[in-house]
Amino acid sequence: MQRTRNRVLAVARELLPQVGPSGLTYALLAERADVTRQTLYRHWPTRAALLFDLVLEGPDLGTYPQPGNDVRDVATAWLKSLRAGVSVPAVRTAALAVTAQADHDPDSARALVRISERPPHRLQQTPGTGRATERLR
Repeated sequence: MQRTRNRVLAVARELLPQVGPSGLTYALLAERADVTRQTLYRHWPTRAALLFDLVLEGPDLGTYPQPGNDVRDVATAWLKSLRAGVSVPAVRTAALAVTAQADHDPDSARALVRISERPPHRLQQTPGTGRATERLR
């Protein structure tokens, strides 16, 4: 099941910059990822859920901050990693789509809140160790 999910996300990352958020239909994604639409809805009941996962499970750019005692250094490193993340076309497109739809779509609004509350899971681990680090608040 995880392989299917990862394959669908990879296909979505490839398609999103080409077709845009409105062109990334479940029919197109199912066809290109060689899955059924039912499979897509099982993993992502809404488009906002799919876009949320595209943002938070983006490619590992290797720029995530190391834990440290200096909040300023960690925050600066986190902002640099955020900038690197949005330089990826699919992540940028997904983040902009969720933000633009948040005014009128409750699912997108919830996804935007979750994105802001939950930095990418890699930010919560010491790279290479899998150990949790302190979260900035």
